[in-house]
Amino acid sequence: MPAAGVKLIPIAGGKLRRYFSWRNVLSPFQIVLGFGQAFLHLRRVRPQVVFSTGGYVALPVVAAAAFLRIPIVVHEQTAVMGLANRFAARLARRVLLTYPETEGIPDRIETEVVGNPVRPSLFAADRTKALGDLGLTDSLPVVCVMGGAQGAHYLNEAVRLHLPDLLSQLQLIVITGPNADYEALQAATTTLAPELGHRLKLYPLVKTLLSAVYAASDLVVSRAGAGTVNELRALHKPALLVPLPASAGGEQTRNAQYLARMGGAIVLSQAGTPMVELVSRILNLARDRVRLTALRQALAEQPGGNAAERILEILATTH
Repeated sequence: MPAAGVKLIPIAGGKLRRYFSWRNVLSPFQIVLGFGQAFLHLRRVRPQVVFSTGGYVALPVVAAAAFLRIPIVVHEQTAVMGLANRFAARLARRVLLTYPETEGIPDRIETEVVGNPVRPSLFAADRTKALGDLGLTDSLPVVCVMGGAQGAHYLNEAVRLHLPDLLSQLQLIVITGPNADYEALQAATTTLAPELGHRLKLYPLVKTLLSAVYAASDLVVSRAGAGTVNELRALHKPALLVPLPASAGGEQTRNAQYLARMGGAIVLSQAGTPMVELVSRILNLARDRVRLTALRQALAEQPGGNAAERILEILATTH
């Protein structure tokens, strides 16, 4: 964000964990400290509006803004309203949603469905150029496996254990996350035949390459975070989604189900899907051109696409 000219101000934050942890003892004190810091910063900056997308860091900022009578706009990015936004919604002038059937909205709160912004650069890549930039070809299906910023061990390990089977029938882009899975998969590639090794593109993270990764991929296998689901929808990318089992309030499962109801994704439960079955589903779906076309077409028929413009319009007129 600083590279884009956005100033960042750090404050303390206390996470309200829904499981036993000794850190829960510290959270109230961190929230109070964060409120004091946010109060001082907001009083100095005097913004015309505070925009909250939730998360525990937003809680003290929203509380301080309400105390200072600064207008608040809330945007819920997931299919289940988080704790911080549930609190913020009661103090906000406007409450915006990504999904029409969002759960957990406080009673008597008016909302507007605006969708979720997707960065414009993701739409810019050309598939032919993307394949060339990534060192892939159009002769075999391209499957991207990714688990979000932290990676997904279940997905990474399924790929590692069945790497020759997968690469014998398709090309793989694997984004492991910055963790030990990257080294484990690197080690696994050393035993591959050269003709198979060329079909694997392995990264711990991608930044500027993300638009090319999406453009090149025929199928995306992923967790179901809000950002990923919205990118898949906007880019009309068929997906095989395995929601994170421990996501807060089951929000990833609901995000995935939302895309599946549109007809653009297949959802698998990690608990109910052995790795060998996941790999079988990947292989079958990646080679099924008719099914992939149907998934892609279902997403292309969905309305939307102006979320960023609508949110900016609301922020500009909130006072």
